[in-house]
Amino acid sequence: MEKNLIFHYTSTEVLLKILSRGHESLTNENLKDKICLRATHAKFLNDPTEYELALSLLKQSLLSYEKENPNKTGVSQIFTKDNESDLISLAPGEPFLFALSENLDNLSMWQSYGLNGSGVAIGLDKKMLEDYGSDEPNTLFIPCSYDFNENISKLTTFWSSIYDKMPLYIQKGTIVGRDIFKFLKILGHCFSIKDNAYKDEREWRLCKNEAFKENIKYRIRSGLIIPYIEHFVSKDIINNIVIGPCADKELSKKSIIMALKTFGFDLNNISVTTSTVPFRQ
Repeated sequence: MEKNLIFHYTSTEVLLKILSRGHESLTNENLKDKICLRATHAKFLNDPTEYELALSLLKQSLLSYEKENPNKTGVSQIFTKDNESDLISLAPGEPFLFALSENLDNLSMWQSYGLNGSGVAIGLDKKMLEDYGSDEPNTLFIPCSYDFNENISKLTTFWSSIYDKMPLYIQKGTIVGRDIFKFLKILGHCFSIKDNAYKDEREWRLCKNEAFKENIKYRIRSGLIIPYIEHFVSKDIINNIVIGPCADKELSKKSIIMALKTFGFDLNNISVTTSTVPFRQ
């Protein structure tokens, strides 16, 4: 049965880093057959409004739940004028996201995320990502949702399952109480929500709230320091690499296949194909 794939559109530079990570610098024997997927801090995504959207949904859905349940009023007290803009950061850890799309060889995805058609789309086994999201602490692998009213309704319902286990107050800049990790789950759902204008992207996200500072790493992008975390997954998760419509397809295919061989990938498990989109820069 053919595997269900989901695609990460990116540059060939990032592809090379993903392919070579385990070969070049991993000394941990348990990670030698892994690749590394870098998840970016939510505040440093291409769309800077997403962080504010998540915070807005978090507040509105909680207030909606308390309005529907008059005997539930305590948790909303953590939303004050002094801390409302930093509410998400008060949770232990930081939110990090890795984005993928259901779209195979899609023009708008090439333009927005595939280096304007000169990059690649990496096809990953969706079931393996789902299993990884289920097994990792504070991690969710979920589709993005684009309807605002529907999202408020879903989150309002979701509060009913965690409300009584939520923290009730803030002490020295940190939310404290009975079970803060229930709060992290709803944060993951909030960060899977995007504006309806992006609906055609059919995006999925690997969301994690990283509570350990030593696991946060940094890179430079356009002069800005970008925080990220690493997800180590089996190298068998890569099943397809699609070369963008504006790349040198013949040379790119040859070099990608050479790289796959060098870094120990099973070529029987990975197809290297070229885009069929008629697009010229």
